Amino acid sequence: MHVTWRRPDGFHNSAPADYAVVCIDENTRIWVHSSERDYYPFRISGGWQEEEATRRLNQFVNLLAAPDKDWLHHISKAFDDSMNDKADKFYDDLIAWFDELAAKIKGDKWEVEIVGKVIAAIKARLVKSKPNFIDNIK
Repeated sequence: MHVTWRRPDGFHNSAPADYAVVCIDENTRIWVHSSERDYYPFRISGGWQEEEATRRLNQFVNLLAAPDKDWLHHISKAFDDSMNDKADKFYDDLIAWFDELAAKIKGDKWEVEIVGKVIAAIKARLVKSKPNFIDNIK
C-alpha cells in the first residue's frame, strides 16, 4: 500500500475556482476540491481495499479546516458504520491507521513532506478530539 498525492493540475478538467486552500501549518497549504471530497487530494494504491481507504483518508483531509462539531460528527458516523463496538478501540485503531499511512508515502521529496504533514495534522486533531468523542458516545 502506498499513499500518493494527486496534483490539482488537470484533475477532472477542474478550474482554479473548483478548489479551496487549507492551511496545514505556517509553511504548508494544500488545495482541496470543493466538491470531490472522496477521491482528492490523495490516493492510496496497492491494497485490496484501496478505494475505501482513499475515500476514508480524503474525507479526513477535507475536514481539516472544518469546525470541531463537523469533525466529531464524521468520526461518530465512522464509528457507527464500523464493526467495532468499543469507542476507545475504534479510536486507537484509527490513529494507528494514520501512523501506518505515514510510513507508506510515495512521491517526490516535497510531496512526501507535505503528505506527511497533512497526515500528522489529522493525527494531532484526532488525539485532541478523542476526549470529546468518547464523551459524546457515552
